[in-house]
Amino acid sequence: MDKNEIVSVPQAGFLAPAVGVQDALNAYQAKKDLIDNIMKEKVDFGTIPGTDKPTLYKAGAEKATSLFGLHPVFTDAEVVNDWTGENHGGEPFFFYRRTCSLYRGDTLVASVDGSCNSWEKKYRFRSAERKCPSCGKTTIIKGKAEYGGGWLCWTRKGGCGTKFTEQDPAIAGQSLEQVANPDIADVVNTVLKMADKRALVAAVLIACGLSEYFTQDVDDFVVADSVIVDVVEKKSPTAYVVTTTVAPPVSIPIQTAIPPQPEEPPVEQPVQKPAVTPAQFAGAAKHPDIARVKADWVNAAVTKGILKDTKNSAGANRLIALLGTSYSTLNPDNAEGNRIAGLKAISEWKPE
Repeated sequence: MDKNEIVSVPQAGFLAPAVGVQDALNAYQAKKDLIDNIMKEKVDFGTIPGTDKPTLYKAGAEKATSLFGLHPVFTDAEVVNDWTGENHGGEPFFFYRRTCSLYRGDTLVASVDGSCNSWEKKYRFRSAERKCPSCGKTTIIKGKAEYGGGWLCWTRKGGCGTKFTEQDPAIAGQSLEQVANPDIADVVNTVLKMADKRALVAAVLIACGLSEYFTQDVDDFVVADSVIVDVVEKKSPTAYVVTTTVAPPVSIPIQTAIPPQPEEPPVEQPVQKPAVTPAQFAGAAKHPDIARVKADWVNAAVTKGILKDTKNSAGANRLIALLGTSYSTLNPDNAEGNRIAGLKAISEWKPE
């Protein structure tokens, strides 16, 4: 090769986003709608005292898979079933590491492992309970002072009714330290399901990009500001409202800041009023305040004659058109005001 020959060196390709910015914003808004309007605190997620970031529960993970059109497939990654404890010092041991693969159709979106074992403290041990020396049952309770105090083998719990003094060594001398779980076989299925749950939650956090809002385990908590940005409130009311389809989940970073705003005032967009049936109209709400408002509207419309019954689709379209902005801007923040405005419009309606 000639020393002066020009050699072409292949350049690394630019890793372009898989979707456009608007589609990413739509996906971001869909996640916010899921958290704000569908998920329920203490059911789908909850905050552990002393931490700032909520923990995603199994119920919330399942709702996220439904919204994003995902279905989980669980497989064994590693299994140990030592029923007799032969290989673990005479103590039975059960270990499951499960793989949760999330698919959208035939496309694999995320695959994560989760594990659980019977030697975790909550499964391996039990708190010892005082046993009655007479009948051998764990039905001992502290006697009330007005009845002489001491200890009682409570008959309502199946005990024999024997009473013992406060200092009786047969009761007071019993150890209440944690002891090995004598019924460890009873938790085998629980351990398996816990491994599945841990794998599912971890896979959902990755596939749906929900780690900004939730964590999975207490060990994951860090001191940080978790800010949920409401794009709709920062722009004109119709700027980023998702009205039809939900963009597929993408593994690209979504900024937690509002995109640069144009200096000129936004152009007012006409509100598109969808045609739905009365049943869809009354049942479409996923928030209790919205559900109550729509139910009040439907009942008032039936009384007024706008709706003949709950299957009158033409009447539903007429009702939605009559409600106008009260319907199109209905959300938990303005539900009561819109309810009153809608009822007023319904009461003033006259047949054409």
